[in-house]
Formats: sequence, C-alpha cells, structure tokens
Amino acid sequence: MNLSIKLAVAALLIATITVAEEVRFRHLTIDDRLSQNAVFAILQDHKGFMWFGTKDGLNRYDGYGRVSPWWHGRRL
Repeated sequence: MNLSIKLAVAALLIATITVAEEVRFRHLTIDDRLSQNAVFAILQDHKGFMWFGTKDGLNRYDGYGRVSPWWHGRRL
C-alpha cells in the first residue's frame, strides 16, 4: 500500500475511535408505569422523548425514569 492510503486508513480508524460514544440502555417494565411489557413500536421525537407503542396505548419516556402512559390524546 502506498503512504497516502495508509494515512487515510489510519485517520479513519482514529476518527472512528474518538467519535464513539457510550450507549446506556435501561429496561422499562410495568413497574416503571409502562402500560404493557410488550412494545410494538419505538420512536424518539424532536424534543428527545421516547415513545413506546403497546397494545394498551402510547407511553412517553423522558429519559430520566419517568414513563407517562397516554391513551387517545390524554395522559393517564
């Protein structure tokens, strides 16, 4: 390999390593006020809230441990 290709590969590896961020995952259950343990859809909105779709309706998660069940436009 010539020098320019080696430098490009090295720069790419360094950039990948420095950009990597820690991902944390927390399990949510009905004990956290999730309406059901079976989740069929997940979406993150523009404000950062995570929305979980279950058979019993939508659940909004704020990322700090608070789950708010929603049912047909109203919060329960």
